[in-house]
Amino acid sequence: MNAEKEFKRRIEDFGVDALLGHLKAQGHEIDRVRWPDREREGRQGQALGGVDVEFFEDGRPIGLEITELHESDQYARQLMETDRLIDYLKKMLGPMVRRVNQNVVIVRWTLHWLPKRNIREAALEKVISRVLAIAKDIQPGQEQAVEDLPDFVAEMVISCVAGQPNFGFVTSHYEQSMYAEGVAEALADRIIDSAKKTQLASYEDARILGLDRSFMPLTDLLAAALRSHEARIPPNWNRIYFVEPGVPQVVEVWRRTKLNSLPSY
Repeated sequence: MNAEKEFKRRIEDFGVDALLGHLKAQGHEIDRVRWPDREREGRQGQALGGVDVEFFEDGRPIGLEITELHESDQYARQLMETDRLIDYLKKMLGPMVRRVNQNVVIVRWTLHWLPKRNIREAALEKVISRVLAIAKDIQPGQEQAVEDLPDFVAEMVISCVAGQPNFGFVTSHYEQSMYAEGVAEALADRIIDSAKKTQLASYEDARILGLDRSFMPLTDLLAAALRSHEARIPPNWNRIYFVEPGVPQVVEVWRRTKLNSLPSY
């Protein structure tokens, strides 16, 4: 088993253990826990694609699919592009700032969405010129707000601290709450439109367990996003749970208002 698959299995184990513990703490009787999809692995002539976990809750069979909730592709690209942009600016500006200032110069800036590539070069040239204009005169203990910035920079403050010549950025995002809302909407879409509905089709009580890999505070936002798209959720899905790896807390982010009438077995 490769490292990625082993890590994926480990967080799935954690999530399912946390969920079953959560259900037991609510007074439900849980037994006959199986991992059908894993049981099929390595069997010749058997196609993969079964339900992830099957268990019985108070005598009723439950089909559970596990999904890892990553941030939206757009958000992930923004983070990657921002990291690249900062690395580029540090390589470009670092030697120049150290030549004109023999102390520690720190740029604290707050960013909007990055500009399109065809206008990014001119925007970066503007950032470089503004930083250098202030860095050459600023003294230890001083800080100065930068004006006339490109549109993708919401604000920038440059400060100077006594010490060996050094230079760096401290970055935050102006639309952090908007990012989180966008991520939650994307995750809700991924849950509803995934192949999980096929794996769960044979279960009258089907559920989803979402494992957070986005590392953002999404519980309330994800619950709201799922409610807003409730009409698209398959009719046999009764509950969707959310658990953060490393945090032993399971949250029910969606449940069908009128649960399906379920027999006991």
